[in-house]
Amino acid sequence: MRKRINGAISLLLAFTACFSFTGSFAAYKKPETRTATVSVVGDVMALNTQLNAADRGKSGYDFDDWFKFIAPTIKRADISIANLETPITKGRKEIKGLGYPNFNAPASLIGGLKNAGFDVLCTANNHCLDRGKKGAIDTIKNIKKYKLKYVGTNLTPTARSKPLIMEANGIKFGILAYTTITNQQDRKLSSAERNYVVNMLKMDKIQQDVKAAKKAGADIIIALTHWGVENTTKTTSQVRSYAKDMIKCGVDVIFGSHPHVPQPIEVIKTGGADGKARKGFVIYSLGNFVSNMARYENNIALVLQLRFQKKAGNTKLLRAHYVPTYTYRGKNARGTRAFWVMPVGKTINNEAMLYKIKGQGKKELKAAWGRLTRIVGKKYAVPIGGY
Repeated sequence: MRKRINGAISLLLAFTACFSFTGSFAAYKKPETRTATVSVVGDVMALNTQLNAADRGKSGYDFDDWFKFIAPTIKRADISIANLETPITKGRKEIKGLGYPNFNAPASLIGGLKNAGFDVLCTANNHCLDRGKKGAIDTIKNIKKYKLKYVGTNLTPTARSKPLIMEANGIKFGILAYTTITNQQDRKLSSAERNYVVNMLKMDKIQQDVKAAKKAGADIIIALTHWGVENTTKTTSQVRSYAKDMIKCGVDVIFGSHPHVPQPIEVIKTGGADGKARKGFVIYSLGNFVSNMARYENNIALVLQLRFQKKAGNTKLLRAHYVPTYTYRGKNARGTRAFWVMPVGKTINNEAMLYKIKGQGKKELKAAWGRLTRIVGKKYAVPIGGY
């Protein structure tokens, strides 16, 4: 009897082993879920007053001070992007005396942005050619020296045809950038140079770039767009049309800049080129991340953070929120001029941080959350007291 039992057990084990090797009874493996966060801010301006405040004489320029309060927010993301709205060329002589409408800044501004947590700088904007083609080339070379990525301008036609792909936690992002204007500086380029030096916003080019990014494995297509009308919180019909057409082309997320003030967030639903329904997330203008422009709305902005999820080969926008910011333009503890990008909600509830803000700046900062949410919308705003 025992032999028969042992024989039966042996037969069962052999039967089980057979199926174990073939995988017919292999345990079900749950699809892995991955998430990644992308953070973006608007225009990084470098006006003369700002540069003078950062000037430390023989020791050069110090831009870390601008971003010391907002850096922890930037560093929370896996990929952080800013619009660099100035050429970066050589030496103090080239910088001194420059300003609107032809900008320039020292390379240490890139260092300050890197130290704040930024990974990618957008260079497609109306000031990218302020110092001509040489200035655009110098800017790219300086960004490379600091080991950051750039998008929007190019050294060669070959570089123009290759989309920027950034990967975070197994999710690949195709990052594109375009501008509608160069302050007519592109007229100084040859016809051949106009085809590659600056990425102009043209739908046929966008279609090609989206196709190339997807071929390179992009799960999500992000486009940074320099468009619209300055100093208005209202979005134009032309810009809305651009956004809809870009989403039809396959763009998933659009980050707008150029108006120098914030504008609304919108989720656009439309049909894609393949006839299938598509949905895209758009912020029409992020506003000025840091500047010395005069209007109140020029100095309130946001850090927009989007969290994406990839599961079973499908990637989607999981969550979106923004941190309201305010650029304080006052005096620091040394009594000299300061430019600080402040996270509004956190500063209001932090007496030590709030104490640093003097005079009119304190009143403006306290009003910033309300003003910004009225422009952009409350739905995605981080509450007062949040980071």
